[in-house]
Amino acid sequence: MTVSKIKKVCLASATLLALTGAGLAVSSQSDNQVLAAVQTASSNGGTIPIYADAATTQNTGKLLDPSISEWQSFNRSEAQNGSVSYDLGGGQWVKAVDLSRPGSVTIKDNVPSTDTDGLVASDKKPVQIYSDAQLTQPTSTLSTGVNAWQIFRTAYDVKGHPFAYDLGNNQWAYQGDFYTSSPAIVYVPAGQLESISRTDSRISAQSSNESIAQPGYYKVWDVTGGLSGAGNGFFVRYVKLGNDQQWFAFN
Repeated sequence: MTVSKIKKVCLASATLLALTGAGLAVSSQSDNQVLAAVQTASSNGGTIPIYADAATTQNTGKLLDPSISEWQSFNRSEAQNGSVSYDLGGGQWVKAVDLSRPGSVTIKDNVPSTDTDGLVASDKKPVQIYSDAQLTQPTSTLSTGVNAWQIFRTAYDVKGHPFAYDLGNNQWAYQGDFYTSSPAIVYVPAGQLESISRTDSRISAQSSNESIAQPGYYKVWDVTGGLSGAGNGFFVRYVKLGNDQQWFAFN
């Protein structure tokens, strides 16, 4: 695959990555990583189920008090499939997606351009997919072989905040299950590109034998991100412009 340059006048008709039914795969339950995270969680007065485990597989049959909207969270858990849950104290776990589920949503089409995000990154995790924009009907999960997904529509809550993304054919995913987003097209200056390697959450990069001779707008084929180097590295996001030697740091 070679670097794909796109003329600025053709941005609206650029071909983007698409999600099809064949790109979905069901995942199995995996261990959760639990981290201490003291913060406030908002339930918006919802009657949200309480679970006895971080993986939220053991429903206690109890619900959060709808008269209370703000809760103290003591631990945060993230499963390998990307789903997040919070411990509100004493091992009382709730799903992040349940906390943020709005009473109603407004759905708008996405129009990707150089100024708006057209792709989201799943970090190749089997993110849960739903058949409805309010995420009440789970169906399957995203393929772990794909990292970048095109957004076709966005569901917004009453405050205008993005809640869920339609990745094609009414396949909805919680926006919080994606660790970052990237544009479908980026402007790249002339210069050397990089090859990257990844270990857990850390990314190492080195100059490749590939370069951009002519600056301009280029199509994004994949996206990844992580902490740079060792120690207290900063988060860096890379977009793939062609082959494995053609990555560009985009933050």
